[in-house]
Amino acid sequence: MRRILASLLLLALVVPAVAHADPNGPQVPRRECKRLTRQIAHYADVADMARSRDDDLWEQATMQHIAQLSDRRAKLCPQYAKRPAGEELVKFLKNAAKIAATLFAWGLI
Repeated sequence: MRRILASLLLLALVVPAVAHADPNGPQVPRRECKRLTRQIAHYADVADMARSRDDDLWEQATMQHIAQLSDRRAKLCPQYAKRPAGEELVKFLKNAAKIAATLFAWGLI
């Protein structure tokens, strides 16, 4: 009798979980999207550091890594898919660096 009750209880717990399972597979946790966003921001700072030290190879490799992270984030997190990523981010950071270098050269920063 206990086995039957235990089986029914187990069945009652498992069936709703299976019924609510996502047919598209497991969802990416929100923290993964936030982690990727923090990594992109960190490597943007690293790219600025490479640019300030006039290390073109380091800057280029960092920008490629940012593009890879942005592409991965766009695939895993659909809410970021429409945001500028990859090459557009590279253009933005290069323009920001030019402006910062100009202001630094004039002694405004």
